[in-house]
Amino acid sequence: FMGPYRDFWPIYLGAHRGVWTQRFHLLASLVGAVGVFGAIGTGEILLAPAGILLALTIAFSSHFLIEGNRPTIALNPLWSAVGDVHMC
Repeated sequence: FMGPYRDFWPIYLGAHRGVWTQRFHLLASLVGAVGVFGAIGTGEILLAPAGILLALTIAFSSHFLIEGNRPTIALNPLWSAVGDVHMC
């Protein structure tokens, strides 16, 4: 998907209908943020990729286990990340 975000947003919402999928994504966003800010605050640079990897694992699992669909990150990683923040 290479269109504008306003066209991506309805696709994103369609892939995140379940309240538990949304909650898992909120948790994933918080875990990723803690990893990145923890790395900045402590100087432990490996916290950032570890937090991001754990966040992706949490978010992806909600698609496969709860929604039964594919993550939108495959369509457009940037818009998918913006969608996560927008949804949260």
